[in-house]
Amino acid sequence: MVVGDIYEIESRLQEHDNDLSLSLNTLNGNYIVLYKDQYVMEWPRPLDDRLLKHIQKIDSHRGYDATKEVDEHNEKLEQTIEKDRLNYLESVVKDSKNQLMREV
Repeated sequence: MVVGDIYEIESRLQEHDNDLSLSLNTLNGNYIVLYKDQYVMEWPRPLDDRLLKHIQKIDSHRGYDATKEVDEHNEKLEQTIEKDRLNYLESVVKDSKNQLMREV
């Protein structure tokens, strides 16, 4: 049992997949999720049901596609960048127009 695991999260993780385990990173106090003793992720929050829900969400056996999530995030980011660029250009045009009108 991992220190601080008052809700028995490690045993509940193992109910989901027997090869999952937890470890405590003593350097920063975060929990490390391991799959067959290989690093999966670090969990900075207190051990509770949120970790179980996150593990279930990212389980590739249940259809989670990390590439799809990254692609969707990148697409949203590109849309935001384009919107910001257009807003900037619009403000430059307005400022230039106002400056020209004052000079005329």
